[in-house]
Amino acid sequence: MMRKKSFFGFVFAFMFAIMNLQAVTVHAATVHVVEEWNDLNGTDAPIWADFQNGDTISLEKLPPRKENSVKVEIPSEIHALTIRGLPEVTYEYIGFTAASYVAITLDNFNKHDNTSGRVSDLFTFSSPTGNQLVLKGKNNVVGNIYGNFEVLGDGSFKQSYTDGYFDGIWGNVTFNHTGSFESVRITGDVTVLNSGTVKIGGGRSNENTVSYGVGGNVVCKAGNTTIIGGQGKYYTDGESAVKGNVVLYNDAALTLIGGDGLEDLGHGGYGAGNGLIGNLFLYDSSSAVVTGGTGSAGTGGTGVVGNVYCHENSVITCRGGNGATMGDSTFYGDGGDGGTGICGELFLYDFAKASVTGGTGGSVNVKYNNYQSYSAGNGGIGLEGKIGAINSLVHFTAAGGEGGTSYYYSDGVSGRATRLEEPPVLSAGYVNANFYGTRPVNETGDPVFKTELALFIDHEPLANALVSVKGDNMPDYRAHTDSDGMLYAYLPQGTNYTVVHDRYSAELPFLWDNDTNQAALELTPGGGVSDPPYRILGLKLKDQTGAILSSVPETGTFLAELEAEKLNDSKNKEYFIIAVYDENGILLNLSYMWGAVQTGKTSSFGCSVSIPAGRHAKSVRAFIWDENMNPLCENVVI
Repeated sequence: MMRKKSFFGFVFAFMFAIMNLQAVTVHAATVHVVEEWNDLNGTDAPIWADFQNGDTISLEKLPPRKENSVKVEIPSEIHALTIRGLPEVTYEYIGFTAASYVAITLDNFNKHDNTSGRVSDLFTFSSPTGNQLVLKGKNNVVGNIYGNFEVLGDGSFKQSYTDGYFDGIWGNVTFNHTGSFESVRITGDVTVLNSGTVKIGGGRSNENTVSYGVGGNVVCKAGNTTIIGGQGKYYTDGESAVKGNVVLYNDAALTLIGGDGLEDLGHGGYGAGNGLIGNLFLYDSSSAVVTGGTGSAGTGGTGVVGNVYCHENSVITCRGGNGATMGDSTFYGDGGDGGTGICGELFLYDFAKASVTGGTGGSVNVKYNNYQSYSAGNGGIGLEGKIGAINSLVHFTAAGGEGGTSYYYSDGVSGRATRLEEPPVLSAGYVNANFYGTRPVNETGDPVFKTELALFIDHEPLANALVSVKGDNMPDYRAHTDSDGMLYAYLPQGTNYTVVHDRYSAELPFLWDNDTNQAALELTPGGGVSDPPYRILGLKLKDQTGAILSSVPETGTFLAELEAEKLNDSKNKEYFIIAVYDENGILLNLSYMWGAVQTGKTSSFGCSVSIPAGRHAKSVRAFIWDENMNPLCENVVI
């Protein structure tokens, strides 16, 4: 050890003579690079002799920009350190390699390599587990990150794209931060656990390969995440936002956008990327917006190529990308067709909502030399696969994309709302879609036809209400109206229908065997629920301390308690439901329990209600239904 210290003393003296820097023995928790760190390459550099876990590497005296080229090799004994830069200083060609698992805190670290030359790697995590990247302040970087790690902290991180290089993260990433994180690409799996924002993708290449957003699977249990596919260039299409499967929970919000095609120097005919290649699963009030990319001189991208499964108050909005529009440029041709909303199958469960639309066909705004004209693109298809698992609690709308317009020649044709492989079975639910090439049937196999009903009580729209349509020789059709009191349903041709809500009803005389049935109905007392099995005695709202609230809190968390009395026997399983809506009648939160209660007994159900971030509650409603979604009493609203 004495000989090694003597050697380093010689090195310090040599550096002092050349750089006029004073050598300082390191005993503090902060190491100043260059002034105190002479051997910049290797785990035997003098800073590690006195460095302890949790100490800081300060870059304050490291020359900025092109004057430095530093490779930091973190020894296996070090498992925690801070890298501190200066907010106003940007460094080049500095990278870190960890020999073992490590937690690295980034504190106002900026790195941007010379884009005309090489791009150095930023971090290499050797251990497959246990690595952390803790964010503090603002951090803006260029350079690849290799390995798996977890993101923590309340700072920001932005990994920028360098033209001509595939900067990104080569591994799996777990986001457990409260700040913001941006990356140009992640090759592995992504997991989002906290409320921080995440944005991934959007880069492009100068070569014939384009970067996707995420190459693996995505699981979001919180937060707001955006993933964008890479933009095409030269002879390439745009790339997909996510190539694997996606699962959402717990009010998580996700936006997926396929990469746009890019016309450049007359190189055209290329389409856009898809929003999602794999399957999409939504649970627990989560939401997703998925859009295919826009074509530059070709077809718009597909929203979701795989299947979509929506559960428990989740919301999916899916749209195919728009086709290319031809204008004044070096490339001329027909407008691109709009992309498909969902190519796979769509399954909707309790309180789920789905809106599926094809992309708009591209327009043609010029004519070429007065000799040749070009046609506009056709609109995309909304849903192409299959629809299943429709029940009384779901909303489904579908529409084809609009056709483009042509300056001189033929306009595009609007796309179809659906193109299904087999007839859908529609026995319940809000269904506003036209089905082409096949006739929907109900659960008994009878053909059913689209019916549009505007429902009123006391001349006011019956908004967000569960209604039943009863008819001869058919199962009851149950569905929720929308916020305007509209109900879209599929019913068999026939006569003597009755629309029922609680103790109100209206007669619907006749339905034709086509999809143009329309009626406006005023529901009046009578014909509804008689001798209900339950009576709701009260619905109370409380704060976290148990104090009674006089109104519905717009934000935050509160308690809701339902008390009900069972008046007579019912044979089915019974559900106690508490639902929270915003001012537009959109469901924000749903809690329920089920069980069997003795006649003449009083039962209670309480739950904690959390309003999703960025939303505002307006009303709370209590329901009691049986397992077939039949109301067992009148609901109560606060």
